[in-house]
Amino acid sequence: MRKNYVFLKQLIVFAVLIFGFSSAKSQEITVELPSTKDTYIRQHDNNRNFGDQATMSVSLNDGGSTRDRGMIYFDLSSIPENSTIMSAELTLTQQSGSYAENIDIYFTDIDWDEMSVVYNDRPGYIEPSSRINVGTSSNTPYTWDLKEMIQHAVNNTSNYYGFIIRALLIIIPLIFN
Repeated sequence: MRKNYVFLKQLIVFAVLIFGFSSAKSQEITVELPSTKDTYIRQHDNNRNFGDQATMSVSLNDGGSTRDRGMIYFDLSSIPENSTIMSAELTLTQQSGSYAENIDIYFTDIDWDEMSVVYNDRPGYIEPSSRINVGTSSNTPYTWDLKEMIQHAVNNTSNYYGFIIRALLIIIPLIFN
């Protein structure tokens, strides 16, 4: 049985990473960043690129033979060095989903190109991560707390390549707008 979650990618382009930070001058600043790259990769269609799709799929099937993983990148260069991240959230709107499931967000371990990345040549993922449980309701926004991850990325800019979004268990498929 395939359980999909689909997040509308059109909204992801306008989805914002909202965060506050304080700089060395102790001034709190709030910034909204749109994604600069977003796509998904599919194990079953392992040499196909989905960078031009309107949605982002995150899924697993019962046998684990089909995995869809979302990928998203935000340009963090506007955050000054030595900033302290006060909060950071990523909100994606779920277009459809069959079952409630945990969805994790990890750092990717290498750089990737939105229009050429495929499952067979995908980046790996590394800690830290952020997890939420998504439900089955359509047009539902879900928010991940990325404070720790964005702080880590700001402190280690040479090792920041974006995020990979993956279903935790073997019974999923989600589609995000």
